[in-house]
Amino acid sequence: MENQNDIISTTVDVDIVSISSSAMLVDLSISSWTGTKIDRVTSDEIDIAKETQSSGGKYLKNLFAGTKDLHDINKFDSRIRAWNISQTLPWSDKGQRLLPSSKFFEYKKALSNFESMRAEMITEFLDKYEDSITTASLALGKLFVRGEYPAVAQVESQFKFKYSFLPVPIAGDFRVDVGNDAIAELNTQFSASVNDRVGEAMGELSWRLQDCLTRLSERLSDSDTDDGETKRKIFRDTLVTNAQELCENLEHLNLTKDPKLESARLQLQHALGGVDADTLRESSRHRQEVKAEVDNILSKFNW
Repeated sequence: MENQNDIISTTVDVDIVSISSSAMLVDLSISSWTGTKIDRVTSDEIDIAKETQSSGGKYLKNLFAGTKDLHDINKFDSRIRAWNISQTLPWSDKGQRLLPSSKFFEYKKALSNFESMRAEMITEFLDKYEDSITTASLALGKLFVRGEYPAVAQVESQFKFKYSFLPVPIAGDFRVDVGNDAIAELNTQFSASVNDRVGEAMGELSWRLQDCLTRLSERLSDSDTDDGETKRKIFRDTLVTNAQELCENLEHLNLTKDPKLESARLQLQHALGGVDADTLRESSRHRQEVKAEVDNILSKFNW
């Protein structure tokens, strides 16, 4: 009989052919102009005013103080990066991430929508560029220096949105003259490297689930007040919607078909079935029931 305290495995014996047929690599690169600049004159003035013995810091100036268009673009970029992480698993230090083939069309459609929305935001910012500089000049006062603002074309070139889809490699391609023994060793190292990467990816997936369960358990716990009454903790709708989204993603991201991970996912999905954030806020009974099921999942695994 399987021990209920077995650890959700993060060390896997990878069938790389199976992984390569059920997943691909996605390389997403997003870059923007931040619209900030270190003001060295102001930094020196602050050092003098505060009588620092050496440079105590640097004053980072927001060139578009008083406006929000550029800030919104950079905030939107952060949203896209966070979304990309939630839909994929880590693969390499270069930024490539593992995307299940079953999510490709959904992922590609969402990515194209993000790209279009971002392009519209950038166009609007560039169209209002000169007006935004005028607004910033009033907001910055004596900190305003017109020469710190590049030409529109130069600014436009700073915004990039690139992505590519690549196959997961299934064997080392070592085209070097080092002898058969060395080639065999390189291929062994390649296989070990792939195994480690998949293991790390599944480890992150396990961590995501653990973090989600821990947050649910903590926020659904009623707290006692000084007068002996119980009081529910405040939580946002995203506590529930993020957990539901994680359940949907786990079904695709569990590329090694880890049975313990899938079991935990199904239990969490069952626990959240038929409830939403408002229900949990209003009903102490529902909070207690969902928390009990969440705690049961947490107790089954030595996270």
